[in-house]
Amino acid sequence: PRVIWSGDGGSVGMGHVYLNADIVAATREGKLEHAVDLFMAYNSWGFSPRLLRQEVASSLAKHARAGIVAELKDLKPADPGRIFFLCLMLNDQRRHLGNHFENIDMARIEFELPFFDADFLAAIVAEKIDPFLRHAFYLDWLACFPPGVTETPWQAYPTHVPCPHPLPRELINQWSQEAKANQRKTAGALLKQARSLAGQKEFASEFLSYAHMRIFMALLLARRNEYEYLLHTPALLNRFWGRSDGAAKKVTLQRQP
Repeated sequence: PRVIWSGDGGSVGMGHVYLNADIVAATREGKLEHAVDLFMAYNSWGFSPRLLRQEVASSLAKHARAGIVAELKDLKPADPGRIFFLCLMLNDQRRHLGNHFENIDMARIEFELPFFDADFLAAIVAEKIDPFLRHAFYLDWLACFPPGVTETPWQAYPTHVPCPHPLPRELINQWSQEAKANQRKTAGALLKQARSLAGQKEFASEFLSYAHMRIFMALLLARRNEYEYLLHTPALLNRFWGRSDGAAKKVTLQRQP
């Protein structure tokens, strides 16, 4: 009664959601740096550096890219086209359910996770990657099931094999601008978060661009919450800075009489 079936992991493990034919071709040609560029562009991966000091933003971007390249160079699959898939499995997918398992003692709910089954994933990795791109194999596989399995429409990923059924009119496409707008925090919540970051003097002086933060907060006061993405990188950086030894020592020193 406390086990829930979950499709977690299917989009990466079987649908190969973050990859496309151009990325695979570049890795097979040994053009790893170019493949990284294609991968980051295809997935809109990168930093929103506007609120950071210029030297901090530049350093973060270089370290992030170098980290991806280093991970890829450590992998030696028989088919070089599998490099990014393995990298995602060992990083993104490996940590995908970390929060669930860290708090499983509180929720006391277990997941049944067929797409995380080791034998299932090993069977996929043993095959050429090409038939799996764009959820193509996923849909071919569904065709082997009774007709009722594919009668319910689903929202296919952009650029992936589309669903053969039309989306019901009363539903919003989860990748539309309307859906994204509905998911944004309110301007008031963002302003509170921005003020909190700017109010941490040591963090702010070391990492933030005061000029851009003032402009950002002025936009939030005008209820312009479409720039929420600019706050992602400073907030994530603050999270890790707050847990670092250096920050901890500074806080300890401030509390001493």
